[in-house]
Amino acid sequence: MKKTLIALVALVLFVGAGAKLQAATSDQITITVTLEVISVSVTPDSWDIGVIKASETPVQDPCVATNDGNVTEDLTISVGNSGDWTVGTVAAENVFVLDYGPAGGDYTSNITAAGVSLKGNLDADATHSFGLEFNPPTSSTSKAQQTITVTISASATP
Repeated sequence: MKKTLIALVALVLFVGAGAKLQAATSDQITITVTLEVISVSVTPDSWDIGVIKASETPVQDPCVATNDGNVTEDLTISVGNSGDWTVGTVAAENVFVLDYGPAGGDYTSNITAAGVSLKGNLDADATHSFGLEFNPPTSSTSKAQQTITVTISASATP
């Protein structure tokens, strides 16, 4: 019996010494990534007010801002000066006011050159409707048509 046991152990050791362990010599890591896209579009993209009196306050409603990006965004709205007029908070000679508010609502929030918050936490592919109200200067030293640029800016919500 002892001889059989020794022979069996020797056989196992012999076979075990010749066998190789099967292990991977390489493996892979698959990486998937999507870059952050911050994008906004607005409709309409122009507003032709035409000739108006100083006492008129035309409204553009609705305007629609769309988050065309793939992350939640905060939107800011700002307005630039025209060639002869400046933006202000109260209409005066050569000073116009541009207000905004919810679509169909009360347009009492001034838009400044520095910009103000239009909408926070706007999800990707979501829209935000708002309206604009133009308050012309009380008088103007220029008879020329004025071009005013309104900018909607997007940034990623922190």
